[in-house]
Amino acid sequence: MNNVPDIEITGEVYKFGLESGSDGKAVLVAHTRDENGTLGRCWIRFDEAGTGALKRLAERL
Repeated sequence: MNNVPDIEITGEVYKFGLESGSDGKAVLVAHTRDENGTLGRCWIRFDEAGTGALKRLAERL
């Protein structure tokens, strides 16, 4: 059994950005809109390894 709860974000992302949290780690913020026009916002906080991977990826772009 998986102890991590599922979270479902509905709608489509119409805007997103990569930000830096107060601890210097990466935070992906996505703004969504569903078929009824309801707006939402969600974010994913990355740990140190994920933040490092994102920085290396960005350097190659």
